[in-house]
Amino acid sequence: MKESDRNSNACDKLHHNLLYQKFCSLIHQTACFENVSRVLVGVSGGVDSSVLLHMLCEYQKKQNGPHVIALHIHHAQRAEEADRDEAAARELAKQLGCEFFSVKLDVSSGASEEELRKLRHQALETFAIDQNCERIALG
Repeated sequence: MKESDRNSNACDKLHHNLLYQKFCSLIHQTACFENVSRVLVGVSGGVDSSVLLHMLCEYQKKQNGPHVIALHIHHAQRAEEADRDEAAARELAKQLGCEFFSVKLDVSSGASEEELRKLRHQALETFAIDQNCERIALG
């Protein structure tokens, strides 16, 4: 391994550890998971929700945090791109050892972003109830 690769890996680990420490600090300050045994994470396949899922899975393992369940909402508005988002979310959950589910919504073509957001939130709330999750986390 080249020296630059070792330095890059060390830097990545340092940044990850700093982010995780800040994440834990925020969780402890807000007590958002106090007395919470299960949390549902909405995972789009994008960066924000992927980092959130990663942090919560790590928190579950290292800090005995709540059990993490990942849910991807697939509303089939972007054809193959939506399928790739679902596959990316599924693969990330698998790598993290996290339960993964996907819900496909029956949405008419051309639905507005506001309509899609409301449908996603409804699906998340319904699924959280079905899975006995006390919290929903979104990136």
